Amino acid sequence: MGERPAINMKPRTILHIGAGDGKRLADWQKLQPEKIVLVEPERMAVSRLRQQAVTQPNVVVIQAALGQVSGEAE
Repeated sequence: MGERPAINMKPRTILHIGAGDGKRLADWQKLQPEKIVLVEPERMAVSRLRQQAVTQPNVVVIQAALGQVSGEAE
C-alpha cells in the first residue's frame, strides 16, 4: 500500500477521550481547531488539564468515564 495523502483541513472540534495529563494538547492546538474537548475520568488528571485550559479558551475539560453501563466511577 502506498502512503496516505495528507488531508489539509482545519478541524472544527477535536474530541479526546481519555485525555490523561494532556500530553497531546499541544499537538491538537497546532491544528487550530475551534474547540478541543478533553474527557478524562481521573480526578488528578482532570485538575491538571483544567490548569492547562485556563489560558486556552478553546479547550473544554469534562470529568467523565465512558463505558457500556451507566453508573458512578470509583
